[in-house]
Amino acid sequence: YIDELLKVRHEADELLGLDDKLNKLAGFDERMAEVVTLRFFGQMTISATADALNASEKTVKRDWAKARGWLYKELKE
Repeated sequence: YIDELLKVRHEADELLGLDDKLNKLAGFDERMAEVVTLRFFGQMTISATADALNASEKTVKRDWAKARGWLYKELKE
């Protein structure tokens, strides 16, 4: 039971850290942050994300790749 609680707390801490980084990302690129929110939390496809943001699939793919790289670097620190 304790292990389960520790796992949940760790996951919650990770999500809070991700939220902080998403807010930072939104400060300099709102669309990239929206792409991450829709793809990660909303589990939307590239096509559905493009439709929701009124953007091309190519733009969403580019933003998704750049945002993942940026978030990876930020979260590793």
